[in-house]
Amino acid sequence: YAECAGVSNELSSVQDPVEFWVLGYAAGTALHSISAILENQPWHVTGVEIDGELRDLANRWLPLPDELLNHLKLVDGGDARACLHAAPDSLDFILLDAYTNQFEIPLHLATVEFFQEVSSHLRQGGVFAINLGTSEEIGSTLGFADSVRAGLCQVFNDQVVVHKVARSRNLVAFARKGKPIP
Repeated sequence: YAECAGVSNELSSVQDPVEFWVLGYAAGTALHSISAILENQPWHVTGVEIDGELRDLANRWLPLPDELLNHLKLVDGGDARACLHAAPDSLDFILLDAYTNQFEIPLHLATVEFFQEVSSHLRQGGVFAINLGTSEEIGSTLGFADSVRAGLCQVFNDQVVVHKVARSRNLVAFARKGKPIP
């Protein structure tokens, strides 16, 4: 996620510890790539996962190393939209990687109202990324991904790009608050 759309440059330029949230934390696998980008830079993450059973399985079969866990605050059993209300208004990065029925993003997390809530918790220049499981192609019209992109453009003033994830059925949408995406 973080390699696309200049997110890595944006995160590496933050002077204070990088603060980010992962909504749809699951097994925490996103932390591996994000921490690699941050290298020795200090960072803190809040992971929100609604499915406690999934977290239990992940802890048993895919445990994260202590060097990643030391940066983590986990909100277990919490709905992403409800938990986001408690987030600070100065986050550097928010990743939405939540699914229902193993494929679709929950619809309440794909609305203009939710995107406005996300934007209110990002600092100027902060980045929002959404992992979209879809068979759609970039630029398709009237599909779910296009609707999500349109909603993001409405909130983030067209500072939105969508990338196809190689060898997958996923698209990742990036939106940036108040600054162009490189």
